[in-house]
Amino acid sequence: MSFSIEQLIGILNGRFENLTISYQKVEYNGTIPVFFVRCDSLSDLDANWTLLVEAIAFDFQSQLTDEFQIWNIYIFFIRPAGITDMVSYNSLKLRIENDTFSSRKILVENQRNDDIIDEHIINKNVHFSAEQVAATPTKFAADPLLWSILEEKTLKKQKLTAEAGSAFDQLVKQLKPPRS
Repeated sequence: MSFSIEQLIGILNGRFENLTISYQKVEYNGTIPVFFVRCDSLSDLDANWTLLVEAIAFDFQSQLTDEFQIWNIYIFFIRPAGITDMVSYNSLKLRIENDTFSSRKILVENQRNDDIIDEHIINKNVHFSAEQVAATPTKFAADPLLWSILEEKTLKKQKLTAEAGSAFDQLVKQLKPPRS
C-alpha cells in the first residue's frame, strides 16, 4: 500500500502502542530517510523492533524509487531510561545493530534528534587537524616478494579460490622465519 509519510507514522504509532515513532528527512548528498523510535522499556523494544523494521521495509522502503534513499534508511532506537540490566541491553544492541535486513539500525543514548543525526550520519563530531589534512600521503611501493607470488592470481572476496589458497600458502612459507 502507498501511504504518505504522515499516514505511515500514524499507522505505526497506532500499531506499536509502546513505541513512539517519528520521521525526519535529512538532506546530505541526497535524501536520507531517518526514523526515531522511543520506548519506555527494554522489553518493549526487544519485543517490537523486528516487527517495526519489517513494517518500515514493507510499507515505506518498498515504495521508494530513489536508489540512494532505498540504501540509506536509518532507524535510531533511543535507549530507554533507567536500564539496570546492561547485559541484556548490550545483547539487544548487538542484535539490532548487526541485523542487515532493510536498513541501518542503531541503538543510541537519549539525545536530541539533530544531535543523533550530526553524530551518526553527518559526522560533525569528527575533527581533523590542519596537519592531518595537509599531510603528504605516503607513496605506495609494491613489495616485490608479495607481487611475485600474487601476480596473475585471481582472488575473490567471497570465496577462497585455489589460486588464493596457493598464494597464501606461498606467502606463509616465504615469510615464516626458519626454525633453528
